[in-house]
Amino acid sequence: MSRNKEFDENVALQKAIELFWKQGYEKTSMSDLVEHMGIHRKSLYDTFGDKRELYLKAIQCYGKSSAERFRAVISDAATAKQAIQDAFDEMIEGNKCERSGCFFVNAANELAPRDGEADKIVNQAFLQMEQGLFDIIRKGQESGEIPCHQDARIWAEFLQNTLIGIRVLARTSASKDKLYRIKEMFLELLFNGIEIRKFQTGDLEEIMKIWLDTNIRAHCFVPEDYWKSNFEMVKGALPCAEVYVCEIRGEIKAFLGIDSGYIAGIFVSNEAQSTGIGKRLLDKAKALYPKLSLSVYQKNERAVRFYQREGFAIEQEQMDENTGEAEYRMVWTQA
Repeated sequence: MSRNKEFDENVALQKAIELFWKQGYEKTSMSDLVEHMGIHRKSLYDTFGDKRELYLKAIQCYGKSSAERFRAVISDAATAKQAIQDAFDEMIEGNKCERSGCFFVNAANELAPRDGEADKIVNQAFLQMEQGLFDIIRKGQESGEIPCHQDARIWAEFLQNTLIGIRVLARTSASKDKLYRIKEMFLELLFNGIEIRKFQTGDLEEIMKIWLDTNIRAHCFVPEDYWKSNFEMVKGALPCAEVYVCEIRGEIKAFLGIDSGYIAGIFVSNEAQSTGIGKRLLDKAKALYPKLSLSVYQKNERAVRFYQREGFAIEQEQMDENTGEAEYRMVWTQA
């Protein structure tokens, strides 16, 4: 006759989640788990299996409770905008004691890349979250809050990405002001609309301000005078180039310069950084040309990472004769 367990499985599993969350998978030993969960080693193996099996059960359990909590946060909202605001506030202000970040984000970074089952659990949870956000955005389109021409699925992907990014930033020393600026910019983009259109003559002064400011900020390794000395030359050439501007509520926030598939540059104003506008402009370029190329300074590591995330590959290294700085030539080809 089997003996009844002398511990509550749910309580023990929650303790395992706490420890994995705090220390990560690799740094947590079975001895750590036995001590923290307060159960015998044999009981742990008999009930949960080895460390990997326990970890998979932990992320499954966390996923279920996290989804329930997320639904609770957004379900009481009267409007789509309020639901999305509540989701942002939960990521920024909620769970202040959870200084180790999102358990799912941690799992996605640590174990999922080399464990198919962990990857499946994490991705399923992310897809469930994305579906919930999609439903909110469709609700907003049906009520007239969100323009119907916007692709709800793409916006759900964008929103989920932004929320996860907020959650990661919230565990760092990033200021609350920064997190709320990202929130407000996203809401402005979604609810007030974003338009990408062809350059018009009246745009010239505004986009030149963005061109100069962006180049100076992004290329601190190039003397500021270099950009200022080229200002008039670029200003004269732009009206004859293929240029697309990005407007938010009638204000130009970014622009793309492109020539037969060669991206001369994507320039985003300081206040619109990290809002997805650069990606939107790059998506516009991908829609126009089946193959794209560009040159980017090797020291501009942020830009290099951005283009790599977007499917660009380094084709060759070269030298910019005008500045003496090393560059990468990067290419993207439509699949």
